[in-house]
Amino acid sequence: RQCNFGTPNFSSVSYADFGAGLALKFTNRQKTKRKFNNKITGTFGARFHHLTTPKDAFLGAKERLPIKSVAHGNMNFLFGKIIFAPGVIYERQNKFETFTVGMNVINKPFFAGFWFRNQNYMMLPKKYDSFIVTTGIHFSPKRQTNYRIAYSFDMTMSRLRSSSVGTHEISFIIDYDDRVLFRKIRN
Repeated sequence: RQCNFGTPNFSSVSYADFGAGLALKFTNRQKTKRKFNNKITGTFGARFHHLTTPKDAFLGAKERLPIKSVAHGNMNFLFGKIIFAPGVIYERQNKFETFTVGMNVINKPFFAGFWFRNQNYMMLPKKYDSFIVTTGIHFSPKRQTNYRIAYSFDMTMSRLRSSSVGTHEISFIIDYDDRVLFRKIRN
């Protein structure tokens, strides 16, 4: 049996795709002997991808790429010199959703963390998608700039584990401290 597919007159597809997001950061500053000490900080936010729901099909299908929405939040609790940083990420696109929850423990310059990703927010054991282990190091060559190098291993727990044991990731992250967009709100 022979299958005939029509060859398109083009070799690529281009389309505009836009996203938007917002993150809010807060700090609970407590004054201790002549200086401020940040005991609790946190970030909450949301972002939306594919706002224009573009057609991304190569051969002219009518389906559009659905909007992907993400909500996230994290807190940092300082106890002595150790920071405990729990967090959550919820992602949804069409009928697919994931919920990631976990915590990093930071004792500068080192950090380590353990995270669970589930197929929904109920965190049912049969719905676990993966376990994520991360470790890394902080360093600050300049006063207002922090660098992090991290290694993560995402161990697959779903039916995909027969095809993939997991994923390795190396990250290089730059944090700029003390940047304020709205000075009047801070004062």
